[in-house]
Amino acid sequence: MKRLKYLVVLGLLVCVTGCQKQSSVAQPVSQENDEVEQVIEEAVNEGSSDVFAESEKIELSEQDFSFEYAGNTFSISSSWSDYVDALGYPDEYEQNNYGYVSTNSDGYYWEMVYPSQSEFEYGFKVVFVSPSLEREGADTYIGHISLKQVETFRGVKAGDSVSDIADSYGKPDSITVDEANAEWSDITYAYLNYSLVFVVSGDKVTDIRMYDLNKTNELMKFAIKSVQLFDDEEIESEEWVDDEKRCYRVRICYKEQPEGEYKHSRDYFFYMDGDDIKSFEVDYPSVNDEDWDSDRYVGYACDFNAKLEDVTFDGKDDIVIFLGQQGSRGVMYSCAYVYTDKGFVYCKSFEDIPNYDIDTENMLITGRITSSAASYSAMQYSYDVTENRFVEINCTDYEYDEASGEYIAK
Repeated sequence: MKRLKYLVVLGLLVCVTGCQKQSSVAQPVSQENDEVEQVIEEAVNEGSSDVFAESEKIELSEQDFSFEYAGNTFSISSSWSDYVDALGYPDEYEQNNYGYVSTNSDGYYWEMVYPSQSEFEYGFKVVFVSPSLEREGADTYIGHISLKQVETFRGVKAGDSVSDIADSYGKPDSITVDEANAEWSDITYAYLNYSLVFVVSGDKVTDIRMYDLNKTNELMKFAIKSVQLFDDEEIESEEWVDDEKRCYRVRICYKEQPEGEYKHSRDYFFYMDGDDIKSFEVDYPSVNDEDWDSDRYVGYACDFNAKLEDVTFDGKDDIVIFLGQQGSRGVMYSCAYVYTDKGFVYCKSFEDIPNYDIDTENMLITGRITSSAASYSAMQYSYDVTENRFVEINCTDYEYDEASGEYIAK
């Protein structure tokens, strides 16, 4: 399947022109409706289904961003107190840390899940954002709503087919195919500042999400205007790093892939810091750089995947980017940009951690490297906030013991 180079959002195609002598600022260009439909049809026809090929555009209304549950009507505009007044707090709410999700520059993220707190089996979930960092604060707004066992206003629910979506909603405003796994895609419908997204795996709906795009649109528009390209570059793709749409990434690639190099060249990351939009750029050295200690050294089998997760255990998510594998045993390495009061800051020492994992209970990062089929070493790292570096605090070597059938520490 051909990769989608541009994300079609709210009926617009964003194109970026090349640079002249210096880098230039990319400008969004509006396209005619038939061109938008052509890209949508291309995405669908090359995927697992072409059910939208004959679909007509159906206008949405505010009712499409509402749903019924236990005799109550809720919408993307409902407040957190509306849910509590009608349904009470969710079961085991206090035991689940009052629904805490994470904290970052946008605010305090927390959620309410009905009718249970199961990660995958629930009726619906509402994720709230409190910029004042106060749960249930006066400035709290809805980040997104996720419907699992609850129907949309038009009767579509998780488990239904793509044909059910087409019958109820018609031609979508955008279809985004997951580059890593073409079985997964987001089918998006837009109305005013709202977005209704059907997350699809194969032919089945797995999740339905509602967003208020007032804040996310502002971030995306800023990103498009801020990206700078050189003559030999173009935009590879645009994507949200996380489902909550807190961080927006623009991938830059070479127009022509240099011999022996990755086509991907660098990234822009955009995020909200209070009311301000901030960004930073990430570049990568040549694959042929012989100095493995180069900043963000890229190994083989690298997809440059990025994710938000807390690796410093301060309750705020950091950005981790996969840098590929190194050595004959395929040891995996990543780089990290940790979140501080000055924004995201590059942390070189994270790249010294092989095959990293997160030990949340002990608030440590762990690493592991295999020496042979019968031995490996396990390391533990703590984060030194004053030095902005990860420090190895323990390393234990293990050897396989044939008598017990287990690996024993030396």
